[in-house]
Amino acid sequence: MTSVMTERVVRKLNVLVRGLFFGLMATFPTLAQNNPGSCTPHDWFLLREQVAAGRTSLLCKGVIDASLERRVAAEHKLNAVVLKMPHSASSSDALEALANMYFREGRYREALTKLDQGLVEKPDAEDMKAAHSLFAVLAQYPDLIVVSSRPSTLHSETIENNLFLPVTANGVLGTYIMDSGANLSAMCESEARRLGLRVRESTSKMYDISGTPSEIRVTEVPDQWIGKTHLKHVAFSVYPDASEPFVDLPEGHKGALGIQVLIALRALRIDKDNRVDIQVVSAASGKVIPLAFDGSSCRTLSWSRIKPLPSSPRCSH
Repeated sequence: MTSVMTERVVRKLNVLVRGLFFGLMATFPTLAQNNPGSCTPHDWFLLREQVAAGRTSLLCKGVIDASLERRVAAEHKLNAVVLKMPHSASSSDALEALANMYFREGRYREALTKLDQGLVEKPDAEDMKAAHSLFAVLAQYPDLIVVSSRPSTLHSETIENNLFLPVTANGVLGTYIMDSGANLSAMCESEARRLGLRVRESTSKMYDISGTPSEIRVTEVPDQWIGKTHLKHVAFSVYPDASEPFVDLPEGHKGALGIQVLIALRALRIDKDNRVDIQVVSAASGKVIPLAFDGSSCRTLSWSRIKPLPSSPRCSH
């Protein structure tokens, strides 16, 4: 594939993958803006300071823990909110925060359980009902598992701030883009066939860059290696071959790795020569950008304000 075509494909991938997944998860509930106990505004840097000073509710403390991937603490606090304040706005917010946390970790059965609890409290919530079919299909697969992980170094290709990383999916070599803006990994139909995967249907909707809706289909990669990190049960959404940008990508490149995989890799350091070190967590090895999650969307914490990550998955570098 020529350099010009590659750059054109990547630009399309930026728009499509980020747009589709943000569009998908826009159907999933966000924290209520009219609840005095909720964490508003969504300025996680400021809220983290308020939590440290003891000036926030138990709900907000739990939401901050969930957003910063403090999983055990988040579960303890948010489940306590549900038990202490059932059928309240705070309880609903807590369930949403837990469902989002479980979703981005690939714990889809637990995410579905929290979504079901949320629908009991808000049976008319259209956003939760819209997301339910997708969560129900994903819950048919086992949870994402990190079987083993050791530090490793890979050579990648970066085009217009997008990182293509070599992977082995179901025993087959490939090169997928990593996108921290993708709430779920993605591939096209021919890639699913190349890997020998079964595709399942859902009634949840996704929207392409033109705003055209279509039903979401999903599959699971039972076994995946990225460097020396071994993953099992990695969920992917599946698109028609004619969908942009996959139509222009060569065989073996028709996939994108989403936030579940990025979290499983724990840390990345990318140098100017496109060398990717996985699980480089020492402070001496490079600057680490703190991460937070607004629902299922990845954010960085800067000295002043929280901001979306660029489409390159450089959550640390």
